Amino acid sequence: TCYDKFRHLKTSLDVEAWKKSCLMCGSNSCQTLFPCPVKNCPYSFCRNCIKRNAQSALILADTKKWKCFVCMTNPLWEARGVCATLISAST
Repeated sequence: TCYDKFRHLKTSLDVEAWKKSCLMCGSNSCQTLFPCPVKNCPYSFCRNCIKRNAQSALILADTKKWKCFVCMTNPLWEARGVCATLISAST
């Protein structure tokens, strides 16, 4: 459940916990974690979640040009479009 994945993140103000955990999967034991370089952004994403959800963003993740999916949502637009289409087709 979401609670099981995110229970170690006690509050949204627990910035250190957010920096050490992937925002998508909630894991704090990821082998490769990419913290967002944007000032005051506490979020990080793991290599597996970036690859699974926006593979093209993985290339940028290895550079200083990468920004997290909260600060730059563009890499997720295609996946969001597919989800929206599937949801609207099923209703």
